[in-house]
Amino acid sequence: DFTTGTGAGQATGFVTSCVTNSATVSAASATAISFDDLYGLKHGVDPAYRGLGCQWMLHDSILLAVRKLKDGNGQYLWQPSRITGMPDTLDGDPLFVNQAMDSTIASGKYTVAYGLFSKYKIRDVNDVIMRRADERYIENNQTGFIAFLRSDGNLLDAGRKPIKLLSH
Repeated sequence: DFTTGTGAGQATGFVTSCVTNSATVSAASATAISFDDLYGLKHGVDPAYRGLGCQWMLHDSILLAVRKLKDGNGQYLWQPSRITGMPDTLDGDPLFVNQAMDSTIASGKYTVAYGLFSKYKIRDVNDVIMRRADERYIENNQTGFIAFLRSDGNLLDAGRKPIKLLSH
């Protein structure tokens, strides 16, 4: 929900918030990603945010398409991390896989997010509440547990759009 939630009965995901606030950058193609598209996305984010720790976020299948991109000399543009425990980078910024992002490159999809994800806030109300349900499962000689957590999330946007999406 924190990625694509609608805000109605669930958290407002950062993708939903970006689409609602027109924080998108159009790709040149509806069926492919180019490195120029990624540069356009990165530079679509306010420069004041770019120096504060921006990150890339995309689905693993989209990462595969990005990893296959090469420069004019046939060199791969994606740079794996050489340090154990450190994230991979794309144009010097950390890159994270989020399986809740769109997994196909097609018209109407938002495949890559870039920006200052610390501006997306998650609010948990109180703690997790656990209940034990002995009676419900007694005929199977089982004990059930039910957990409740009230949570919400939304992007803090003062009109400067700290996260943007690549739109196809």
